[in-house]
Amino acid sequence: MASTPDDDLAKRLMIAKELLEVFRFERMAYISATLLAVAVLLTLAVILLFRGSWELALGMFGASGVIGYSIGQLLRMWNQVLACIFNRSTEAKP
Repeated sequence: MASTPDDDLAKRLMIAKELLEVFRFERMAYISATLLAVAVLLTLAVILLFRGSWELALGMFGASGVIGYSIGQLLRMWNQVLACIFNRSTEAKP
């Protein structure tokens, strides 16, 4: 008996839910790191407004780097889940 497209979609959605559950801790870690980095970035920005200290501006580079990296990792995970749902290969094509 051949599987219908609805059965195939239901299987892929079940796999996606399992993947999301497996990587829950990693997603929460990246989201926490992003929120912490945003708080540091905003705190440093406010301090810079009142003090005008260039040394504190260097701290903004670290916070913005953490934000960029963690958001990139979250987007990579979502890309893999969506590729699984839509049955596409996640490997780079030449």
